[in-house]
Amino acid sequence: ICMAGHFSATRNDERICDECPSGRYKPNLGDEPCGLNCPANSDSLPGATSLEDCFCRAGYHAIEISNSSLLEMCLACNYRGLSCSGGRENVTANETRNAQPVSLPGYYQTGNVVAVACDVNMADGLSACRGGNICAQGSTGLLCGECPHGYARD
Repeated sequence: ICMAGHFSATRNDERICDECPSGRYKPNLGDEPCGLNCPANSDSLPGATSLEDCFCRAGYHAIEISNSSLLEMCLACNYRGLSCSGGRENVTANETRNAQPVSLPGYYQTGNVVAVACDVNMADGLSACRGGNICAQGSTGLLCGECPHGYARD
């Protein structure tokens, strides 16, 4: 009997348990095929055992089932100033979550799928907003428009 994440296959006249292919999963023991698909525009590593193993492809972002981290669907990342890497990201050393949209350099993220162009430029001519809501040294706060203690704007 094959373990979860595996199905019965025949190779060279020998019965083996092979891993579920990418994008499919099987939560239970048994020889049946991996009959469950990850949502559209998502994938999984081979041998997946649950919906929790599914993740959005690059260029898409996750919508999760209410009150869980389970993937419901993947939407196209057509948002100005945001990038969607897909996959999963670390929350703690032992916990991951579906990767969410992240602001690009020159933008500051004000909501899950909302980014605002930054108007503050540094002396090097680059935006104070460096992407991922990281502000250049000497800038802080919303839209990287505030000066931390010890700094002043020209």
